[in-house]
Amino acid sequence: MIGDMVAITDKGADIMTKFGRDKNDVSYTINEDDDDDEEDASDDDADAKLAKKIARDEEAAPSGGRRSGRLAANASAGMDTEGAAERERKQIELMARKNEERLRELARSSKKKGGDSKTKKAEELEAYRNTKSLPDNVLPNQVKVDMANQCVILPICGNPVPFHISTIKNVVLPDPDSASYLRINFYTAGLAVGKDCPENTVKLVQKYAPYATFIREMTFRSLDSHSLTTAFRQISELRKRARMKELQDQEEANLVKQDKLVRTKNERVPRLADLTMRPVFAGRKTQGNLESHTNGLRFISTRGEIVDVMYSNIKHAIFQPCETEIMVLIHFHLRNPIMVGKKKQQDLQFFTEVIDASQVVDAGKRSMYDPDEMDGEQRERQLKKRLNEAFKDFAKKVETVARKNGYSLEFDIPYRDLGFMGNPKKEMVAITPTLNCLCNLTETPFFVVDLSMVDHVHFERVTFMSKAFDMVMINKDFTKQPWRIDMIPNEDKDSIQVTAVM
Repeated sequence: MIGDMVAITDKGADIMTKFGRDKNDVSYTINEDDDDDEEDASDDDADAKLAKKIARDEEAAPSGGRRSGRLAANASAGMDTEGAAERERKQIELMARKNEERLRELARSSKKKGGDSKTKKAEELEAYRNTKSLPDNVLPNQVKVDMANQCVILPICGNPVPFHISTIKNVVLPDPDSASYLRINFYTAGLAVGKDCPENTVKLVQKYAPYATFIREMTFRSLDSHSLTTAFRQISELRKRARMKELQDQEEANLVKQDKLVRTKNERVPRLADLTMRPVFAGRKTQGNLESHTNGLRFISTRGEIVDVMYSNIKHAIFQPCETEIMVLIHFHLRNPIMVGKKKQQDLQFFTEVIDASQVVDAGKRSMYDPDEMDGEQRERQLKKRLNEAFKDFAKKVETVARKNGYSLEFDIPYRDLGFMGNPKKEMVAITPTLNCLCNLTETPFFVVDLSMVDHVHFERVTFMSKAFDMVMINKDFTKQPWRIDMIPNEDKDSIQVTAVM
């Protein structure tokens, strides 16, 4: 064992060994081969004899030498203890600070919830103000559907009684025999209302449950099957419209009002043509042009549909060139969701496919020197390069226009070298980090995690036996669900840890 190596020169002594001799700096290996058992035993005997000799020498030496050796040992042990104590102290301080922040957040959230519960009250249903407002063409003993006032007029003892469509749970038309039947079920207290029940109806049922009498169901019989079949279809259609209207109101309830787009005039507008937008309008492929104006971008589809994205509402803008994918894209992660069609969306993407995703590959064998295949690959590389340059140039122009009008907008590019495979939704996808996000933009649904909103990260199922582990990212807003990525290969664990620290 070499303690220190010193080089003596004309200028003085230079210590060649730069390594420490503390317990933390010492490493050892254990040879478990069966062939070396005898040699290990002989080495152990020699080491034991040497240890006994050193112990006898220390006992025979003056007390100062023993004291200095003990002091050195105690000093190294003390340094280790101080390091552990410092780490423990920092952990306690961090935990106390986090607990204080959480208590303040919980207090603020409880106040908000209390305020919301006071303002939200059940609204009374009113289809008609008085009996004179009833339709004039209602016949006795007839089931009448008023589509305009969203109510169903039912005959009870020969008198027309209106029922609002939100009070009807479902309607059933059994198979007719000698006569036709129509059964209407209502929302009542004491029974499960179901997930399709309107929120206001749930509050009304809870409000009147202690003392009111509810009608559970009504059945009507008629020898004329046509009238009941028509009423059944109208009631079903009216319930469908009311449900869609309620869902749309829920989507638009928390929307933040956006500014109106100011179109650029007397200047050439940056434009990308023949783009496809995701998500789509009403389940159809949406294609059109994307333009950059004074305070935002406007997408105009070939069917005349318009989507405006304000610069001030863009939280993260990402440009992903086509390398191993089949598309080149520009993605916007918004601060506040906007309505696309009838749904609220927080992520918008505009892309162009370099290769058709449904391209059929010829089953026959081709030679690597086939001129047609070589020409096709050459055209594909040129198309990729041209589209990448077009999208990159558009992103730079958008940044220039936004900066010129006083907005801060900068496009990020994913770091593919730091990417890894994982399952954030329902399939294995490539997840790549950007400067501010962790995202997968190629597959839908999109997966975008704002790193500034991540409180801390947990690794789950990390064992030496498993080939993959899971990663859970806790949101700073505890009212929201954490992000989760499953089935990450174990070989990516170290790189993910290093990236997180950086």
